[in-house]
Amino acid sequence: MITLSVTLRASKLLLVATLAMAFLASYAVWVFLDTMLREEINPQVALTLSLICLCCLIFVCIWRWKKFSITSLDIAADGNLILRQRIARHTTKSEEIRLGEGAVIWPAMMVLHFLTRDNTKISFVLLPDSTIPSSFQRLRVSLLWLRRHQMSSGLKKKELGGNLN
Repeated sequence: MITLSVTLRASKLLLVATLAMAFLASYAVWVFLDTMLREEINPQVALTLSLICLCCLIFVCIWRWKKFSITSLDIAADGNLILRQRIARHTTKSEEIRLGEGAVIWPAMMVLHFLTRDNTKISFVLLPDSTIPSSFQRLRVSLLWLRRHQMSSGLKKKELGGNLN
């Protein structure tokens, strides 16, 4: 019996923040090259190198953002988690997972670490635009309940990690 099924997608807020950091990093490269190495490097060369840096960072950011496939997370009443990831156009991969150490669950952001049966780590950064707002809140509450349930079943808080006091 599934009590919650949430469809997750890549966050546009996270993409914009990452692109802003890429712009600032390329600006820092330009300032460094222009001020520190002014006598050795022509200012146009410094600008060109910083633009190349910016283009590479933008490409990597957008490539990673597009690589994130639409994912569904199902939480059952007994605490079992099933992650469904779209691999190809009509192919999905389903696997049973458990909440791993260090998961951070805040009202406006979640950094989730899941472990598969073979202890492979899968991590997600979820912001409110990763899903519809009501689903984001229900997922947050369900994961907090799951964490408390894991703590009461005998696992030490140190083993669970995260932000639960």
